[in-house]
Amino acid sequence: VRGWELSVAEQVARVAASSIVVGMSGSALHNAVFAPMATPIVEILDSREAAFRQRRHAVQDALCELRAQPYRSVDPASVSSTVEIIELVDDAIRAI
Repeated sequence: VRGWELSVAEQVARVAASSIVVGMSGSALHNAVFAPMATPIVEILDSREAAFRQRRHAVQDALCELRAQPYRSVDPASVSSTVEIIELVDDAIRAI
C-alpha cells in the first residue's frame, strides 16, 4: 500500500481492518495506533544513523505497548537483499 496516495480516512480504514501491520519506521507506521487492540506490528527499521533509528523505534515500541500490540522490529542493515528482508519480516511475524 502506498499510504501517501490515500486520504487520511482511507489510511485509517485500511489499518483498522488489518490483522497484522508491517511497515517502515516512521509516521505511516504510527498509524498502527488505529489497528485493533492486540494487532501484531512489525517495524522495518530505518537505515539511517543509529540515533535516528533508535528514536523512531522507541516511539513505535511505546505506541504498541499502549495498544497491547505485539511488536517486533527487523534491521535491514543486517542483510544484503530484498529477499533477505522479506525473510526477516516473515521470521518476526512467526515470532509474534
